[in-house]
Amino acid sequence: VRQLQYVSGNRGPRIILGDLNIRDGEGEVLQALTDWSDTWKLLHPDLVGFTYDPWNNDCAKMASERVCRFDPTRVKMANRYDRILTQGPLEALAVEILAKEPIGAWPESEDQLYISDHFALEAVFKLMNQ
Repeated sequence: VRQLQYVSGNRGPRIILGDLNIRDGEGEVLQALTDWSDTWKLLHPDLVGFTYDPWNNDCAKMASERVCRFDPTRVKMANRYDRILTQGPLEALAVEILAKEPIGAWPESEDQLYISDHFALEAVFKLMNQ
């Protein structure tokens, strides 16, 4: 966030998006983003919007089990790691979670194969007059 402010000053719209690995409970990280709009929360305030869900995505389940096996302090849990954060003259019109359906099955397994261990986000914005 600081680097983006340094590079762009206060000009134009700004978007930070992707797998940010930020959990809703990480207060100090989220405080640094108070000037940013979280597109999911803005348009779906009553939905959790998990993009990493080991109970509904077998790729996430396998990744989670591997991490928990190597680090016993970690627990398998769903999170909203992927985010779309905006600043400036943008109006969020829509946001949805994509890639929630399996694309096949793992060979020699009953587990479903997903395109990623994270579900994807897609958003539509309108650029407002400045």
